[in-house]
Amino acid sequence: MATQQTLQLKNTVSLRIADPNGGPPSLFENIPWFAGMTVLEAMLIAQGMYEPGFRFQVEYNSFYGAFVNSIDGTPDQGNDFWIVQINGKDSDLGVSEAIIFEQPNQNVEVEWQYRDINRQAKSKQVGQKMLSRA
Repeated sequence: MATQQTLQLKNTVSLRIADPNGGPPSLFENIPWFAGMTVLEAMLIAQGMYEPGFRFQVEYNSFYGAFVNSIDGTPDQGNDFWIVQINGKDSDLGVSEAIIFEQPNQNVEVEWQYRDINRQAKSKQVGQKMLSRA
C-alpha cells in the first residue's frame, strides 16, 4: 500500500500536441519529472514511452537554445509557428533551455500549439524563431 501511495505522489509531466488541422490533440501523460528537466528531455522521454509516438525536429542556432521547428511533419512556415507553453504560459526559451520547474505532487502541463502569429501577440519565442530564419 505504501508503494502505491508513493507512486501516486510522484511529480509528472503531461505533453499535449495540438493538431494543426483542428482535430483532437495528442496527449502523452505520466512522464516522470526530475530536477532540472527541460522540455526537450520531457519530449524525448515521451517518445520512448509511447508507441506510436510523435516525431519532432529541432534547430540549434539560437542563444536561447534549440527550437522545435516541426512536429509530425508539420513545419514552421509562413506565419505559422509551433509554440510551447508550460502550465499555460508561453516559454521565452528554446526547448533545450526551458526548465520544467517542480509542482509538488502535481502534474506539469507542456502544450504545443500551432499558431498564426498574425492572429495573436508575438511571444519572445516567436521573435527568436524569426531571427533564426534571417
